[in-house]
Amino acid sequence: MKKKTETRSKSVPRGSDVVIRMDKVTDFPTRAAREWFVIEREIKAHLAQFNVPPAVEKRLIVTMKAFYAVMDESLGFKFDVPFPVDPEQAEALTSTMRMAFAESIHEFTNKLYFERLLREIDVCKELGLF
Repeated sequence: MKKKTETRSKSVPRGSDVVIRMDKVTDFPTRAAREWFVIEREIKAHLAQFNVPPAVEKRLIVTMKAFYAVMDESLGFKFDVPFPVDPEQAEALTSTMRMAFAESIHEFTNKLYFERLLREIDVCKELGLF
């Protein structure tokens, strides 16, 4: 009968508890946070072209970030193919529709977002902030 051999790291003595340290775990930003970072950078670049004062820039960023949070809500839909098809065809059809729907919503929300930014800039001008 062969004896089982145990492979163990030299740094962990036999019979000791293994401790896994979690203090060096890097938290990565969420998708929404990454997207907002890109949008914020674009807003700042756009505002810089017009010499917008820092206080107005900050106001616009705060306002648009709140609006972005509303616009970032997930939309879902369920679609049942209204005629008989095999499961593969049904999945292909719903997948195509889902992609087209997502693209349309994305374009629409971008348009709404940009229009809102322009209105917020107009408000700041009317208030005499720049």
